[in-house]
Amino acid sequence: MNNDIFNKKNNLRDYDKEPIIIKNYEQAFQILSIIIPMIFAAYLTGLIVAIFDKNTTADDIYVLSAIFFTIAIFCILIEYAGFKKSKSFIKFTNDCIGFYKNNQLVKNVDLDNLSKNIAKPLLAYFTKNTKFSKLHIVSFVLLTLLSIPILHIWLLFVFASVFCNCFYKFLFCILTTKTGDRRFSMFPAIIINEPEFALNSGFAIPDYFLLVIFSKRKYSEIKEYFLNLHNINIDNVEKIYF
Repeated sequence: MNNDIFNKKNNLRDYDKEPIIIKNYEQAFQILSIIIPMIFAAYLTGLIVAIFDKNTTADDIYVLSAIFFTIAIFCILIEYAGFKKSKSFIKFTNDCIGFYKNNQLVKNVDLDNLSKNIAKPLLAYFTKNTKFSKLHIVSFVLLTLLSIPILHIWLLFVFASVFCNCFYKFLFCILTTKTGDRRFSMFPAIIINEPEFALNSGFAIPDYFLLVIFSKRKYSEIKEYFLNLHNINIDNVEKIYF
């Protein structure tokens, strides 16, 4: 009600009458953001190690490549089929953001705690409450130091993971948006809520908390939405790296 009065006074868009509607890539984005980089990171690491192994033949490399690419394509097709079947979308209204599946409202997210929750994660499944603490980082460094005998392989895997994270987001951007409306970013997702967990494809996947936006037009609309109704510029919200 307060937002309705504010909108009328300032001649702003009434989102109850003209809601923003975007496709909901939340679960597909999260699942593939875990599976695809891991598959390709493992493949690139194995490929580089195999190339420098004198006992590896060209046939071994072809078989390795075929296995990994088959797994990757299978995962993408399964997730894409599930996404198309679900008919998921997100609707922005004056007082809340609704998550829909099969054209039915399944979750209304009120935005009372938006300023506490909103952020842009590098990894889709990180929130402000799950990002790494200093203890986690120290533990990671110690584990790396203890792994010095295989450090070169570990570093290859890390490098491959970073590369694949970039490649995966670029590919997602190409597949989900049209030429001229593409907005590639390493931080294409926006957290708006504490996640709820549900099983999907055997994974416990967070749900109803993430907006995935690769469209320039939709990003501009959503930026205006948060500025007008919540005085938050999504260009400047906290970025979660770890």
